[in-house]
Amino acid sequence: EEPAEKAAEAKADELPGIQVPPITPDLALDEKEREELKKSSSGRDLGKLAIIVAVAVGVVALLLVGFITLRRVLGDSDAGATVETANASIRKLEEANIPTQEDFNKAMNDFNAVPYDRKNEVENAELLEKYKDVDLKTVRDIATRMNGLTETTPFAEVIALEDEFNKLTMQEKQFVDGDKLDQFKQLSDIETTALKAVSNIRSLLTSSDNFKVISVMVKDDTSMAMTYRMQITYSYVDEQGTLKEHMTYLSMMSAGDDVAYNAAVNSGKPESYTRNTADLAAYNKCESEEISVDCDKLMYYLDD
Repeated sequence: EEPAEKAAEAKADELPGIQVPPITPDLALDEKEREELKKSSSGRDLGKLAIIVAVAVGVVALLLVGFITLRRVLGDSDAGATVETANASIRKLEEANIPTQEDFNKAMNDFNAVPYDRKNEVENAELLEKYKDVDLKTVRDIATRMNGLTETTPFAEVIALEDEFNKLTMQEKQFVDGDKLDQFKQLSDIETTALKAVSNIRSLLTSSDNFKVISVMVKDDTSMAMTYRMQITYSYVDEQGTLKEHMTYLSMMSAGDDVAYNAAVNSGKPESYTRNTADLAAYNKCESEEISVDCDKLMYYLDD
């Protein structure tokens, strides 16, 4: 029987038009299962992409936070440095009686470089406001010259300095000791007496146009004769327009006691005062040192 069955099967295999397709996994799944499989595969791909994107975003965020933190740290460090620089510059202003314009400008620039939220850390910043509208170069120059005044300083320099001082603003004047000017403008007893003498001379001239005191030499003879011996040279323009220059010798006890002047007025002989030679011998005899009176100072008060 077995040979007969095998022969029949072989015969059946040889029947034309009948083919048996091979069995595969895809053919084994229905349409619905295939769709679900595709969706599952696509979902897995999207999940992987989402993870990659999330990791990338996280890395970028960490880098950004780190960069911002670094900038903040470096910024705080730079801001602190500007505060210290400004404080050092302002301390230099404090140490000076009158700071230089250059030091002030640097302090102001250093203060301006400090961030707004750190300016409250700058010490004594009010000094900047104090010097803000001050011409420090001019103020320092005037103050230096003011401090250098002595008894031998020419009066013309004192007056020139006073003129410059008066041009300063009220804010600028607070840095200069203006009272020193008054000290050197005051008249000594000798100067007061000499001023009275030249004033009397001018009053006795018939024409005192362009009156000018050329020189005044004084010998203090108050210890011996209670008087000042004076040699006065002056000039003026007379009625004919001629420049005249004369010298006179006078002896005066004080500005309020001029006997020779009163005698000249009462006698009607002004020349006895304006061109007096009677006191020449007494002047030469006095052994006191000659003192030169500043003629600019006399003319300043004579014209006052």
